[in-house]
Amino acid sequence: QPVIAFSQRMMEANLAIRDFLFHRMYRHWRVNRAMQKSKRVSQLLFQLLHGGPQMLPDSWSARAGEAGSAACALVVCDYIAGMTDRYALEEHRRLTDPNIPG
Repeated sequence: QPVIAFSQRMMEANLAIRDFLFHRMYRHWRVNRAMQKSKRVSQLLFQLLHGGPQMLPDSWSARAGEAGSAACALVVCDYIAGMTDRYALEEHRRLTDPNIPG
C-alpha cells in the first residue's frame, strides 16, 4: 500500500487532464511539426560542428580535439545542449545561410 496517494476522484481528474493534454497538445500536429524541425536543426548543427569543430567558439573548439572524434562529439553535444531554442536557430542560420557572415 502506498503511504501517500491521490484520492479516487483526484486520480480520475488527473487521468482526464493527462488524456486531454496528450491528444490536444503533446500529439497536436503543430507540436509534432515543430518537434521535427527542432530535431533536424539539432542534427544538422551536430553534423556541421562535429565535422568542423573549428566553427565552435574558441573556448569550445580548444577542447573538441580532432574533427569526427568521440571527444569532439561529446564537446559538440554539450555545446548544443546548452543552447536555447532561439540561439540554436540563430546558429543554424549562421552556419547554413550563405548571406549571413560567419
